[in-house]
Amino acid sequence: MADSGNSQDLIQRRGIISRQQLAPNITVSSSSSTTTSATTSTLMDNNTSSCGHVHQAQATVDVSWWAVNNHASNTHAANGFASTASQLENYLKRDDTCGKSVLFSKAGDIVMGVYIGSQYDKSGAAQLLSGLHDYENLLDKYVASQLALEVCGDKSLGPEIIAVFIDTTGNISAVQTALRGWNEAKCLTGFSGQELWTKVSLSMIPPSEISIVPGMKSQTLSRRDTCSYTQAVAGDGCWSLAERCGITQDDLESYNPVSDFCNTIEVGQYVCCSSGSLPDFSPQPNADGSCYTYTIQFGDLCSTIANTYNIPDATKIEAYNSETWGWEGFRETPPMPAAVANAQCGPQVPGTERPTNGTALADLNPCPLNACCDIWGECGITDDFCTADPADTGAPGTAQPNSNGCISNCGTNITNNDATPAEFRRVGYYESFNWDRPCLHMSHYAFATITSDFAVNISGYTDVFDQFVQLNGTKRILSFGGWSFSTDTDTYPIFRSGVSDDERSLFATNVAQFITEYDLDGVDFDWEYPGAPDIPGIPAGSPTDGPNYLSFLKLVRAALPDDKSVSIAAPASYWYLKGFPIKDIGSVVDYIIYMTYDLHGQWDYGNTFAK
Repeated sequence: MADSGNSQDLIQRRGIISRQQLAPNITVSSSSSTTTSATTSTLMDNNTSSCGHVHQAQATVDVSWWAVNNHASNTHAANGFASTASQLENYLKRDDTCGKSVLFSKAGDIVMGVYIGSQYDKSGAAQLLSGLHDYENLLDKYVASQLALEVCGDKSLGPEIIAVFIDTTGNISAVQTALRGWNEAKCLTGFSGQELWTKVSLSMIPPSEISIVPGMKSQTLSRRDTCSYTQAVAGDGCWSLAERCGITQDDLESYNPVSDFCNTIEVGQYVCCSSGSLPDFSPQPNADGSCYTYTIQFGDLCSTIANTYNIPDATKIEAYNSETWGWEGFRETPPMPAAVANAQCGPQVPGTERPTNGTALADLNPCPLNACCDIWGECGITDDFCTADPADTGAPGTAQPNSNGCISNCGTNITNNDATPAEFRRVGYYESFNWDRPCLHMSHYAFATITSDFAVNISGYTDVFDQFVQLNGTKRILSFGGWSFSTDTDTYPIFRSGVSDDERSLFATNVAQFITEYDLDGVDFDWEYPGAPDIPGIPAGSPTDGPNYLSFLKLVRAALPDDKSVSIAAPASYWYLKGFPIKDIGSVVDYIIYMTYDLHGQWDYGNTFAK
């Protein structure tokens, strides 16, 4: 691979994507460049995107691979190759942002990274990944553990590079190293073999329409009351800057009278293309008192950010961000962190507003059931989610390398367990379908059913129900639901519809009247499960199932005398229990049947992980 620096020096950023909005203006010649792998030729103006007019161009792509010794294991690892490429391809087809992008995707041991220079349209970049579908046997063909596709030449600038790197052994560092090299306008080297794909169609944007000023569209040379200027990108030197400015190198140096100018040009640095001084690019605080924000991108250094925003002392960036969420490494109020599309908890849940009541950012959008929230905005109850492990900076929203960290409700110790319950109860289910067994003194009749018009139905077991009603010395609780009723294709909609705004009053009234008519001691509901997303054979539940269930239970409680109990059954697994607003339900019902008996059973036979 290219000598692009020690992988430990890479700046590792969170999320699957890192974006750059500060893109330079570059010129693409319609003639072939001197390096075969960077050859592109413009064909036609195809359409207009939010970033400019898109031109279709044909490129020659270098396909490089790195051989492995264990081909069999590589073939097994490559099973997720196509699906990983598809994930990135579909994402790019929907991405309408402008500027450079760096993306990662991982499935099993397949790790894929994509580098897209600012000259390429994102939807067009998906074309390169689409080509992989026709070459699913590439890794097999080349007997390789690593594969790269790149449009990159000896004199390519960062915006002119587009490339993909795939590793089948889970080596994220190798992918990052390749991306770091492309970010520095370095092409890959050291491969075991290479071939060319010719006439690959890619969508490109004219260099004159690519922004070089933060948050602004501009022409290559922006004219104000100051000098005309452009911005250095990876691979730039005096010769390329002078060419972009349309002046000689001597003129460039005269407009930028800095000692040893040509040897000290840095990525992100603005340079004058005419006489005059550079504008002031330094950012100003926002109207609400928070600081001006910039989203960190893969490969960023404090020096490149400082150059872009005219901050003379790059070390000040560290001081500015001592309280910034996710700062791993600001004088005004810390900014809200960027939203993460799939975040379930914490301040990065889309649509989260800045708290005005002093609530810490980490405590925003807590997980259901007080589960742990990690720095990625994911909820869970294991050490992977619950171990707080902040970065050395101590800033919130950070974690040490190879750690998910934890930002709220951290730890796995049992809490609030000092006081015992007011009373203990032993509950059994009086199974109507096993009435002839020599049962114990069971008190929950399992199960009455509910018709599609939300009436109580005990037909088929009336004799057993009559025996149940006559029981003495035990609480007689009528239970509705159960696994089959909740999941069978002909009955699963009844609970979902019965607790809805339109039907819950009728449903609750019918249940309460039945309990009162037969002078039973209470009612129990076993809905398995509100909001469940993955019950086989039926559609996923709705996020509103749980809140609707709570509203229904409140109506049942209000409709029954105080001496009649109301209870529910609840799953013991976090995955299904999170759909229940269990804390609020606990304040409505008299008790909850916690189905810990479902944690283990006959289905564990042969499971090496069951104890």
